[in-house]
Order: sequence, then C-alpha cells, then structure tokens
Amino acid sequence: MGERAVESRAAAGHAGVGEQVLDGYRLLRAVQVNGCKALYEAVAPDSTQLAIRAVCLDAPRARHRPLDNEYASLRRLAGFCAVPAVVGVGRTDTERYMATTWAPGSHLDRNLRKTLDLAPAPPLPAIAETFAALHARGVVHADVNRHNILLTSDQEVRIIDFENSRRLEDDTPLALRHSGITICFAAPEARAALHDQDKAPAVPTPAWDQYALAALFYYQLTGHAHRMHPDKPTSDRSTAFPLHGPAAARWPGLPAVLATALAHDPADRHPSTAAFAHALHRAMGG
Repeated sequence: MGERAVESRAAAGHAGVGEQVLDGYRLLRAVQVNGCKALYEAVAPDSTQLAIRAVCLDAPRARHRPLDNEYASLRRLAGFCAVPAVVGVGRTDTERYMATTWAPGSHLDRNLRKTLDLAPAPPLPAIAETFAALHARGVVHADVNRHNILLTSDQEVRIIDFENSRRLEDDTPLALRHSGITICFAAPEARAALHDQDKAPAVPTPAWDQYALAALFYYQLTGHAHRMHPDKPTSDRSTAFPLHGPAAARWPGLPAVLATALAHDPADRHPSTAAFAHALHRAMGG
C-alpha cells in the first residue's frame, strides 16, 4: 500500500496533475522515485522551500536505513551551514518522511578542462575543506559525486544526500550492493569489498571521502577517469594515471597532490582531508 501511494503521488507530480500534499507540506515535484522511496521538492505552510524524503512504512528494513543515516548525520551536523537542516520528521498511515531545508546552488560542472585557461581557479580546495569540516564533526559522507556537491552563486559549497553516510563512532558496514554509491569514484578498499564477498566488511572512513574527492577532481579537470576501469576492483597496487593537460600545466604541484590522495593504500594518502585541502591550497595558489 505504501509503495503504491509513493508511486501514484510521484506519477501525478510528474504529470502536473493537481496539488500533491504530504502531511501539510505541498509537494512541487518528484525529484527522484525508486519504488517505495522518494525525494520531493516541497514547500512548507510558511512557503519555505524544502526537500522531503519519504519511505513507505511497510518497506524492508534496508529501505529505511538510508533515511535513518541521513537523519542521524544531519542531526550531528546541526548548525553547519554547508548541509541541509532538519525541519521535521513524521509519518502518515502509509509512509514516514523527513523534511529538510532545500540546499541552494547548482551541481558541479561535469567538465572544467575547457575553461581552465580563462576561468578563475575552480574551488577544489574549498570543496575539500568542506568535507574536512564534516569529518571534524564526526561524519563521513561515503558517496562523493558531482550531484551531491553544490555551488551557490557566491561559490559557497553545499553538500547533500547523506543516505550512505556514517558517524565516525559507527562501525556498521555499508551494504555496498544496495547502497547506490558512485563506484567509479569509490576508494579501492570500497570497490574490493563490493566485488569480493570474502573481504572484510566495508566501513566508510574519511580516507574514502578523500580518495573519492581526488577521483572526482581528476575527472573534472581531465574529462576521463583516474584509472583504467575505475568501476572494477583493483587487484594490484598500480598507481593512478598522472594528472596531465592544461590543469597540470597551470598548477605544476597539483599532480602530486592528487596522486597522494589517490594512493591505493589509505595509509599512503594525505593524513587527513584537512591536510589534502591544505595541499590543494598550496598547489593552486589559494
């Protein structure tokens, strides 16, 4: 029943049929629907713009866990302006939901390399600093990708989608096969756990986020992946491709900074994401 309610509401929202309401919140559109899970853009009675995540009550436990993760992490990060704030939680007869502030901004550019000679330096250090601030507050994001990082018109960084996140004291493994994390940016230890069920359970760490940030930055600056077949497990300890092209020419120290963050062994990466951000600042003249 809950899944049908979510899907029928989403279908009506996509079709623009009538006003959809969830527990007093007016739903403007379905941003994403996956069975009995949905993400909506909504407005509160006072016209505040919101994001609402909903899950049907009769969904399997695995469907509820992402919402629990997001709620726990955003509560931990309360007051940190770079992430959404929890406005309210509740349930109806068929589903439970969480309402948060709507994060302003646009997704990262898919490809920066065409404008490197003309544009100001991309805000890579600021992005890394924002993730370092997450880690300092005890939260690992665990799913770094261009859709989960927003830039405001003032180039301020916002981070969204904490469904796969973990608090540092939480050693619960991430169910990678059902997590939906962006594998092409994932750290080798995460990919190995995904492809080899005999491996130790994959518990997200700040080193995961550091590696994924470097992989994302590499892709943005070059237009291609940092390794051959980045979505496959790495059975060897080969190094990532060296950064090349306009970005390497403009910032000669940047290839070494990214290479360290992309080390196969987490122990060989920068000591922390804050150290990674500091190295990016030095390399890019920030």
